[in-house]
Amino acid sequence: MATKISGLTPLHQTTLLKSDQHKESSFLTGLGRGSYSLSPFGTEMGMGYGCFPISHASRLFPIVFELLCISLLREQYQNSCRASVLAIKYLEFDGAESSSHVDGDWTTLSWTPPLPGCYKMSIACHFTPNSDKVGIGVIIRDHTSLVAAAAGFVLASSKDRLNSFAYAVFSAMQFAYETGFRCNIGVEVPSRELFNLLNFDSPCLAPCGVQIDDISAWLPFSTNVSFSFISIVCNKAAQDLATKAASSNLDCVWLEECPPCIQSFV
Repeated sequence: MATKISGLTPLHQTTLLKSDQHKESSFLTGLGRGSYSLSPFGTEMGMGYGCFPISHASRLFPIVFELLCISLLREQYQNSCRASVLAIKYLEFDGAESSSHVDGDWTTLSWTPPLPGCYKMSIACHFTPNSDKVGIGVIIRDHTSLVAAAAGFVLASSKDRLNSFAYAVFSAMQFAYETGFRCNIGVEVPSRELFNLLNFDSPCLAPCGVQIDDISAWLPFSTNVSFSFISIVCNKAAQDLATKAASSNLDCVWLEECPPCIQSFV
């Protein structure tokens, strides 16, 4: 706002006019973020800190938005690629993992015997396409890799393979109890997902939670029982026994002897 004072020369009036304009522009500039501001020369400077033109910001917004979209698409593509690789590995081995995860690396391992005085019970399932039966193979070995007991039998197949794995482990626990192996036994589970569920406290809220709780119900009848995951690569003997059981449709048990069909694997 210009202020005129009578009695002043034109030069003094011009000086006061410039001073008032400067105060007005400084006040508008100090309104803060989000306000329009004027420069000392009376030109509009735009939004923000009073030093960035609106026309420049309107040109930058589409560029920033496009870069953000490209970044999100790249991240989504990388995630989908990783998911595809895992799905292919899963399907290649009939729904069961084929390698063991140790210290963050995927490493192919062979079966290893337990410590002296302990036993390992390996469990495997063989799924036949278009069949309502699943073959189960169970092998109990000591620290010298000697087969102490083995069983091959068939069970009714379930639409959810996780249920079939759970039924197989439950039947194997019953087999170990009935044959006298009730302490210092490591149960090798053929499904990583089932192994993870067995590590949770009861009750299990998964779709196969009833079977998980049934498996846990055997634990009070045995001492020092542990669960671990075993892949197909490390479980060829039990896997072959399960395949033979599925093809013969018979239930067989061997005590203190090795089944002839798996002698080449043990």
